[in-house]
Amino acid sequence: MSESEDQSPEATRSVTEEGTAPHHRVPTPIRVFNAQTGEHIEVPFQKRVSTLLLKLGLDSETVLVIQKDSLLLPGDSIDPQYEVEIRPVISGGSGS
Repeated sequence: MSESEDQSPEATRSVTEEGTAPHHRVPTPIRVFNAQTGEHIEVPFQKRVSTLLLKLGLDSETVLVIQKDSLLLPGDSIDPQYEVEIRPVISGGSGS
């Protein structure tokens, strides 16, 4: 078998899809604190806030996502080095 046969696209694709390629690195999980439940959990790294909320089954209109004292919006990137805090949105009326 020649070297060109070893480098077939199918062989490369299957190794990459299985995650066994030497350059494939599994990202560090993100630490998440849910202020409503008081739980700390670790979830696989999610690049965007919207993806994290989807993974957790949460609606972006019902929670605040905070990292390093900054409020994050659904399209914002998450820094995997720092814990993410999720707080419920509290709404109320003026009572008038």
